[in-house]
Amino acid sequence: LVRRVRRILEVSQRGLAALIDVSQSVVARWETGRTSPRASVLHDLLRMAGLRMSLHDEETGEEV
Repeated sequence: LVRRVRRILEVSQRGLAALIDVSQSVVARWETGRTSPRASVLHDLLRMAGLRMSLHDEETGEEV
């Protein structure tokens, strides 16, 4: 997901890192799945790329 956002924004790992004030190695770890961004960072990344995320209850399918 982080890689997709980065590609939508047409920036390098270093460029994305600069936009959100983290190191390039942090972005690389997110992209390889070694670590994950905090929910607030993920929300910011999605917003920057013009995307949004919705959560749905597994049992009912209702958006929460």
